[in-house]
Parts: sequence; C-alpha cells; structure tokens
Amino acid sequence: MFGTKPLIRHWPACAVIILTASLTGWAWQTSRRSVDKDDRTRFDHWLTQTRSAIAGRLSAYEGSLFGFHGIFSADSRVEVSEFHDYVEALAIRRLYPAIDEVAYVAYVPAEHLNKFIKETQAVGSAFQILPAGARPDYFPVEYSDHVGPAAFAPGQDLGANAVQRQGLEQARDSAAPTLFLPSDLATGASDFRPLLCLAVYHREKPHGTVLERRAALQGWIVAPLKMASLFDGILGDTQATPSHDFDLEVFDGPVADVTRVIYDDDHIMHSGNANDRPTCTQQFNAQFGGRTLTLSAFTSPSFDLISNHAQPTAVLVGGLTLSTLLCALVWSLHNTQRRATALADKMTQALQQSHEAVKVANQAKSAFLANMSHEIRTPMTAILGFADMMLKPGESLSDRHDALQVIRRNARHLLDLINDILDLSKVEAGKMTVEKLNCDLIQIVSEAISMIRSRLVEKELQFKLGSYGPVPHFIQTDPLRLRQILINLLGNAAKFTPSGEVRLMVSVKAIPGGGSTVQFEVSDTGIGMSQEQIPLLFQPFSQADDSTTRKFGGSGLGLNISQRLATMLGGSIVARSTVGVGSTFTLCVEGGPLEGAQMVAGLTESVLDKADGDQPLPETKISGRILLAEDGRDNQRLISIHLRHAGAEVAVAANGRIAVEMVRREKFDLILMDMQMPELDGYGATSELRRRGFTMPIIALTAHAMAEDRRKCIESGCSDYLTKPIDHELLLQTIARHLPSTGEPEKKDEPIRSTLAGMARMKEAISEFIGDLPANVASLEHLLQGQNWADLRILVHQIKGAGGGYGFAPISDVAATAELALKGDNPLETAARTVQELVTLIRQVEGYEPAKEVLVAAENSPH
Repeated sequence: MFGTKPLIRHWPACAVIILTASLTGWAWQTSRRSVDKDDRTRFDHWLTQTRSAIAGRLSAYEGSLFGFHGIFSADSRVEVSEFHDYVEALAIRRLYPAIDEVAYVAYVPAEHLNKFIKETQAVGSAFQILPAGARPDYFPVEYSDHVGPAAFAPGQDLGANAVQRQGLEQARDSAAPTLFLPSDLATGASDFRPLLCLAVYHREKPHGTVLERRAALQGWIVAPLKMASLFDGILGDTQATPSHDFDLEVFDGPVADVTRVIYDDDHIMHSGNANDRPTCTQQFNAQFGGRTLTLSAFTSPSFDLISNHAQPTAVLVGGLTLSTLLCALVWSLHNTQRRATALADKMTQALQQSHEAVKVANQAKSAFLANMSHEIRTPMTAILGFADMMLKPGESLSDRHDALQVIRRNARHLLDLINDILDLSKVEAGKMTVEKLNCDLIQIVSEAISMIRSRLVEKELQFKLGSYGPVPHFIQTDPLRLRQILINLLGNAAKFTPSGEVRLMVSVKAIPGGGSTVQFEVSDTGIGMSQEQIPLLFQPFSQADDSTTRKFGGSGLGLNISQRLATMLGGSIVARSTVGVGSTFTLCVEGGPLEGAQMVAGLTESVLDKADGDQPLPETKISGRILLAEDGRDNQRLISIHLRHAGAEVAVAANGRIAVEMVRREKFDLILMDMQMPELDGYGATSELRRRGFTMPIIALTAHAMAEDRRKCIESGCSDYLTKPIDHELLLQTIARHLPSTGEPEKKDEPIRSTLAGMARMKEAISEFIGDLPANVASLEHLLQGQNWADLRILVHQIKGAGGGYGFAPISDVAATAELALKGDNPLETAARTVQELVTLIRQVEGYEPAKEVLVAAENSPH
C-alpha cells in the first residue's frame, strides 16, 4: 500500500493520470456527441424528405379519385365500356399500383331496386343483388375495371357489411376521399381490403350541406388498396441515403397502437418494444382519406454499420493507453522531477495543439459539407417535388410546363456548382489554362449582362452600364474566363442587393511597353461588408459570415476562382465595401496593345442592343444518317428526339461492340459515341473503327469534363468532344460543323384539334368551349386595345387553364407565355405581341366561327 509520502513524492505521476484521464474522458464524450449529432443529422435529412414523399403520395392517391367526377357527375347512366376506357386513359394501374381495382357503387333506395336491376340487366349483364334480402337501401357494385378472385362481384351490396356501410356513409356526408378499415385490425377478417372511396352527386342538385349531400347522392367511386404497395418504395424515393438504412411502420389512428398496424417495412415491430432501441426514431402524423395515420420511422442495423461508432471507443482506448504510458514514464523518472515535469508539460502542450488543429480542420470540413449539402439539397428538393407534381393526374399542360422550367433551372444550378468545384480542382492542380485571343469586348459584356438580367428583373433592380472614357471594341484575353469572372461579380452584386441598383463601369489604361489594362468596376447598393469580412471573401468555401451563407446561399467558391482566374489573365480583383451602403469589386486584366484599336466612345446598353440585335438565332437543322452509341435508355430517347427533330436519320447501338458491328453492315455519316459503355467502351470502339478504316466524324459524349479526358478522347480517334449533360443546341451546332445544313423547316398551318376529341362524353364540352372562343378573342383584343392589363392577365390565365383541360395544349402553352409577360407592373411590347400570338393561335382551332367575333365586338362597343 502506498502511504501519504510516496504519493506526494510521485505527485507528477498522479497529476499526469488525472490530467490525461480528464482529457481522455472529455475527448471521448466530445467524440461520442459528434457521432450522435452526425447520426441525428443524417436521420433528420432523410426524415424530412420521406415525410414530403409520403404526403405527396397520399395526396396523389386521394386526387386520383377526383378524375372520375367528369363522367359520373351527370344523371345519365355511364356505360361499362366508357368506364373501362376512362380507367385505361388515366393509367391507374401504372401510376397507382396500390389500387387493386376501381369500381362504381350505386346508391339505390329500396323502392327503385327493381327498376335499377332491370336497367342493368338490359345491357346484357347477369346482374343480381348479393347478398339477397330486403333492406331500406342498397349499395350495389354496378361495375368494376378488375376481374379476378379478389374483385368485387357485380351486384355485391357493400351496404350489407356494417363497416363498409359506415365508411360509404362517411364519404357521402364529407364529400371528400374517405378510407375505411376494420374496427380491429388485429382480429379483422383476413379477406378485408381497405377501401378508398369518394361520393358522386347529381350535378343539378345542390350538395353544400350534409342533408343536401344525402339527397343528391348518386353513388361512389371505390378503390380497394394494397397497403404494402401504397408505402413500398417510399424509403428509396427520397434518394437521401440507401433505403435499407431505415425502417417505417404505419398505424391507423393518432397514436402508434401495435394492434392497428397497417404497414411494416421490415416486418419486425419496433414500436412498443422496450428491448428494441434503434439509434434514431421519430413519430409523425399524416392525413389520408379522412383518417389520421401515425408513422414511426427508425434507423435499421445497417444504419449503424456506416456510422463511426468505433471512434469514441478508439479515443477512449488511445487515451487510457497514453495515460498508462505517461504514468509509467513519470513514475520511473521520479528522481528527475524537473525533467519529468518539463516532458509532461511539453506533451500536454502538443496534445492541446493537436486538438486545436483537428478542431479547425473539422470546422472547415463541417462548414464546407453543410454548405454543399444546402446548395445541393435546395435544387434537388425543387427537382424532386416538381417531378412528383408532373406525375399527378389532372395537372394542366401549363402547370407541367412551369414544373419543367423549374426542374431545368435547378438542374442548371447543380451543374454550375459542379463546374465551380471542377474549376477549383483544376486551379489547385495547376491544370487550368487560359488563352490570349482577339475577342469582342462589347460582346463579352453583353453576354455577361444577359446571364444575370433575369435576376435583376425579378428583384426589380436598376442596372446601369457606362465607361470612363472610350474603350476598345476588341481586346486580347481569354473571352471564356473573362466572361466567367464578370458573370460571377455581377451575379454576386444582384444576389446581395435587396433593392436599388447594380452598376458596371468599364475603362482602359495604357501601360508602358505598348500594352493596356482593362478595368471593370462592379458596384451595388446592397448589404455591404465590414473591413474585417473583406479578407475572407477570396478564401475557398467561405463567404462574409455564416448568416450570409444561410440567407443567400452559394458555394463560397466563386470569388476564390475568379481571383485566381484574374491572376492568370494578368490582373487582380480588389473589393471595397461599407456595411449598409454597398460594395464595389474592381477587376483588372491585361487587354493587349491599343495602337490601331477601334474605340467605342460611350459604352451604354444601347450600344449592346445595336451590337446584339433582337433576332433569335435560327434553330440548327442537320441532315444525314447518324449512329448514336449510348447505353442509357433515357439518353438514347432524348438525343434521338433532338436529332430527328433537326432532320437527321438516327440508329441506336446499346454498347461499343454493337456499334462496331452496325458500322460494318451499314453506312453512317457520323457517330455520336458515349465513352462509358458496357462490353466495349467508347475509347475501344473508336480505336477499333479507325483501325478498320472508318473515316467519318466521331463525336465523343462523356460525363468527364477535365482537360485530360478531352485529350484521351481525341487520342483515341474522336473528331470532336461534348460533355454531359448535353446542351441540345450545342450538340446540333457541333454536328452541323461536320454535316451539311438542310435550311429552315417548312411551316404548316394545320387546324388545331383537341386531343380529347375521341372521348364521347367530352364532345359536348369541347364544342361549348370552342363556341366560347370568339367571345374570348373579342375580349382579348378589346382589353389589349384599352391597355387594361389587370383584366387581360385574368382572362389569359383562365384561357391557359381551360385550354389544357379541354385538350388544346398549344393554346395553354402560348397563354402561359403571355401570362408571364403580363405579370410586370409595366407590360412591355412583348406582352402585347404574345397576346396577339394567342389570338392568332385560337383562330386556328377547328370549328372556330370568326363571324361570332363581330357580334361580340358590337356588344362591347359603346352605343
């Protein structure tokens, strides 16, 4: 046993034990909290997207029943064939796999039963009420779109079952989609199918109150559901992390009652099991068919496999090991107390410095990952959300067009982010190169302004362009990199300016030796920055502060890349700013000699307009036989559509081996070659074709965008090189450089017909819509002449929605464009032009009567 004196004599060793044990405990606790926080962050990210996916899916299934109102809201009976045709047209089985069948259940009071049976049997159906028996009223299945052992039998009275009757009556009184389940799921009948139903009322009868709904009831649309199919795939739909890392349980009711479970992803009940403790769990409610569902989300064992749970243990073991070694060392050197103390102090200091270095590195990594997560998840949320919306039945063509624009805009944002990261990697690796070419300064400025024009208009910012003295029309620099820097500086000015103006001033200064420096001054009236924040701007992955990142977004790469590019162009970027007043960024680049240069006296936006003109570029047309070697089916279809629309004949090969064989048998004028394909990739296929003597152009298509990838493609024998995602106009222009152009396509003025004209029940409605068009045209022209922009915008919006609903997609598209042009406070000439285009298009509708315009115009004119 140690006495008091030995302990005092060995106090350095005791101090080391206490210190290292404390540090070890603190490091272990910190590491464990960090791992737990990372796990919870992953789980919360997945949970947010899963809740959105579930809400979207449940809403879509409820909405699927509303499409039947169009054919069941009239008094006349609907034929069986019409019902089946409508179900097929809506693609219920493909878009809604959880719907087992769709049936129409009629409401028949007892006094009308015999008449109903005779009318049903008159169309050739062996119809009878099942089960037989006298009841006050009947809820018989009149017809269904599914035949099989699980299907409803014609005449089956759902009202004979108390649970089903209660659910149907609830749907009748609520006028909303209603889901009904057995009262006790644990002991309910095994053959019971949950039913989603929606009441149908007579159109001419009011149904605003419960009593009116009961009096106006016509029947129900009933869809039995397969609950497994309803929720299967939800975990994978979010694309946040692998679906097997999470489990999902669904219960009927506002709480997780294990006797009311209706779905279990892994068939292992976690809720209510005290012995089962997943790493993360969360319960939330969702509304479906008038019922409250409780959803329990859990992490699965595979979630823990990719978590760094071994890290705290490693820290603990390492710390204890270090404590033991230090204690032994100090104990063995107790006679040299001063040296042992110095050594302990030195090691403690080193440990603290190591901890600070790790902390700084972790903060930088966490900030970057959080930034990238936000920048990627924000557009991905929009892309997934609007893609789900496009899959919903009943969406108008205009809404689908708007959704596509959102998807396209956010996809381009993701591509810009990837390009920023690639540019930074090229600069870091020393592989970024610049060229010195004679280029049009006016054109570069014009293109940079056009790229941020929409942001200025959206935020109602003023933009001013000017110059300090005359500037050269042409300079010597790299136009691509200069335009990239200007777009970044102007984009930042627009982003961080809530109101006011953005200004770009250009000037030039001669330098000794015959050269020149071109200066671009981008100023704004935005939020500004403090002097302490300015040095942080040009650091990678950083902005002025964290609140700036959260509020305005951005990767924090743009200014760092721009500064490096400016240096490579022989210049620099300098920032000046005042908080609350605004910022000014000054870019200088070498401009080449001024001797003999054409000078522009005053650089204004009018000069840009004269230089650019206002004529759209003609669509590129090509001719020839093209072989597309591409293994992705979606890319095959997309690229083939663009090529055929441009006038080319297209053949498709799924891999390089097939492409080589097709070239051996057939003649092609050009090959589009994907460089990553199974069996034989594009590099091997191109080399083999060149070896066999194929001399026609081969254009490489690849997702790799580095300089060495381009060199590798050219060295393998490719004639040209394009990166994915493919810009279809750039694709056509690149092909046109190798194939002859066919000129502009012929224009054909054909009558416009409704795509729903083949449905018998829609003919009358379409005819009424066409009959109202002359009145709409007269009103459009009257409002346009009087410049009544507010009422004109309302009328165009109505035409946009109605056009898509009645099968006239072109009208809906043009109306959407006109509506967008009319949204400004001061409609421009483009608004009037697009409205006139809409009028011209409407007059091309088949069955349109121009004479009615005169009558309506006479009614509108003052007497």
